[in-house]
Amino acid sequence: MKFSIVPVLAALLIAGTSAWDIACFAAPGLRCGGAERIICASNGVTYENMCEFYRGNCDNKGLRVLHDGMCKRDGTR
Repeated sequence: MKFSIVPVLAALLIAGTSAWDIACFAAPGLRCGGAERIICASNGVTYENMCEFYRGNCDNKGLRVLHDGMCKRDGTR
């Protein structure tokens, strides 16, 4: 039996699921690369790159980038 993600994604979109929720559905299997752009987020966590930031945003949808570079008080993720 062959599984295709396209029908699943289409069904989620039709059901009113946002694109962000679909991205979060796929996030656990997402492999992020090394540091590309270190950023400090509004939760005080330093993320190695935007990929890690987006994964963190699945748990905290109000998360936003404060500035480039490390946070001063850090719970580094």
